[in-house]
Amino acid sequence: MRKYGHRIFAVVAGLALMGQAFAHDIWIEANQSMLRIGESVSLSLMLGNHGNQHRDFRLASKIQAGQQNLSVISPDGKSLDLTSNLVDNGYEPKEGFWGATFQGDKAGIYQAVSTFDQVMSFAPVRDIKCAKTYFALTKTLDSPQKVDVGFQKPIGAHLELVPVSNPLFGLGVGTSFSVKLLYKGKPLKDSVVSFIPKGVPLSGEIDSKFEAKTDAKGVATVTLDQAGQWLIAAHVKDSTASGAGYKSIGYSATIHLRVPNVCPCCIGQSETTLSELTL
Repeated sequence: MRKYGHRIFAVVAGLALMGQAFAHDIWIEANQSMLRIGESVSLSLMLGNHGNQHRDFRLASKIQAGQQNLSVISPDGKSLDLTSNLVDNGYEPKEGFWGATFQGDKAGIYQAVSTFDQVMSFAPVRDIKCAKTYFALTKTLDSPQKVDVGFQKPIGAHLELVPVSNPLFGLGVGTSFSVKLLYKGKPLKDSVVSFIPKGVPLSGEIDSKFEAKTDAKGVATVTLDQAGQWLIAAHVKDSTASGAGYKSIGYSATIHLRVPNVCPCCIGQSETTLSELTL
């Protein structure tokens, strides 16, 4: 019993002291976050984000053929595997990214997901990743009906970010956005989550404007102060784990957002209301 207790303490201590794990991240970009039923969305599976302590959008190589995967979870919870449809958008094995298109026939919020679990050949490290992005299908883009379901359910990854705020409806410049960080299904507190606007360099060990530590419930919140693409990322390293070919495990989780100037469900409201929302 004493030996088991020491093992638990070592794991917790290892997680608390990990900082950020320096290995490549994966993320998924959707070319549109809001589209009409029947329209196609382009999904891009990226690898990189290795500079500036993982706080940028820089590409670094490409997921090796045979290790890439992509699926879309529909509003009713069904998962469609798009892995066989992924197209290599690079001339060289380590250039470009993987891409696929998806066409949905039901209104609601869809979740695109990719996971990765490999032992790195260049280091005795097992690398486990999870990436998500979201898009919505609606009957009309003029006044889309707000949907508040289809994004809160975890997928069961080792480390994953789950939106607390709606990642599509109600999202706009000046709004706060919250995520929950789950480690093996449990909220992970005191862990840094980075909210990275594309093209904006983060600075220091923790950039207080764009990074926050999770609270006791595993939740971190940042105000989205500009329109465009945002990458939300979190990292954990378990230096006590070991197995065939590895002596530690590095975990990463990402969410990609497209933040509009004005939230989509506010379109069609009075000019006064819209100006108040964008102040």
